[in-house]
Amino acid sequence: FSSVQGLANIAHAVGKLRPSGSGWVIIWNALEKAALERAMELKPQELTNILWAFATAAVPAPQLFDAFAALAAEGASTFNAQDLANAAWSLATASHEAPRLFDSICAEAAPRLSEFTAQNLANTAWAFATAGHAASTLFHAISAEVIPRLNEFN
Repeated sequence: FSSVQGLANIAHAVGKLRPSGSGWVIIWNALEKAALERAMELKPQELTNILWAFATAAVPAPQLFDAFAALAAEGASTFNAQDLANAAWSLATASHEAPRLFDSICAEAAPRLSEFTAQNLANTAWAFATAGHAASTLFHAISAEVIPRLNEFN
């Protein structure tokens, strides 16, 4: 892959296809290997797009999820609302335990919930509940944010 953005875009596209079968294992393995090799170069959106792709396609990649969860936990302050929501959603969807990342997302998201779309709020709440990660401060903050914005939810 000539660029990390290209790598993230290809992973996202393949994830949207949700391909299965032994022929795709080679592709997923190559994407995982490249993502791990270039992890330090990834911007938050690229990192979360790759997590999203593997989670959406239900491709087991514990080493990738561990490495990316550690990076995301360290860099959560640089994530925008969608990146925070997508990281949480991806880890919860993959049933991958990452308490340090969830703690970081909670700390970053709670004071910034006004930046979250209705979808980001719903995905974040779902992810924390699904992961079973205790975050009463975040849930109270989401509740306070959602009530005046109920018309945004369908």
